[in-house]
Amino acid sequence: MFGHYVPREIIIEEMSKAGYRLEEDLDFLSEQSFTIFSLKV
Repeated sequence: MFGHYVPREIIIEEMSKAGYRLEEDLDFLSEQSFTIFSLKV
C-alpha cells in the first residue's frame, strides 16, 4: 500500500502487547521493515 507507514517501534510495541516477542529485526530493505516475531512462552 503506497503511503502506508508504521514506525518499527510501534509495530514491536503492538506485537508485544499481543503476546509476541521480537526475534530478529533485519534492515536489508530500503524504506521498509522486516521483523520476525515468535510467541512469548
